[in-house]
Amino acid sequence: MLNNYVNVKQSDQPIIATDRWALNDEGKLCKTYSFFRDGDRDKFVADIFHYEKLTSHNAEITVYCDDVKLKVFTKGIDVVTHSDKEYAAYADLCYREIVYNTQHIDANLEQDMKDALEEPRIRMGEEINPDDEEDYFDE
Repeated sequence: MLNNYVNVKQSDQPIIATDRWALNDEGKLCKTYSFFRDGDRDKFVADIFHYEKLTSHNAEITVYCDDVKLKVFTKGIDVVTHSDKEYAAYADLCYREIVYNTQHIDANLEQDMKDALEEPRIRMGEEINPDDEEDYFDE
């Protein structure tokens, strides 16, 4: 009945509510990412694993259905470190590129996974400003 009075248009871009990074009671940066297209979650996790391999900085990763929860922390340190912030920034950039980049939708999933494992979305040594939280954390 609403369509009789309003011209409803469907967008090609997904609209996805995202959480901000939060500090839990254990002093870990936490965020949950939700994925809605087949393969996006797997591309994201592959990119995160590749980043961890390059930086030797790991997170606690929980995958449940189409959600990926990251808990980022530096073992043995009770405060958020520069490495934790870099990890969080990298995860946000990966998520944005995968979810909002329409170029990969029709691509072959197997090739994309292979590329994600071979090529990180941010190169090591690329300048990231840890003092500018707006660049680090999604709103």
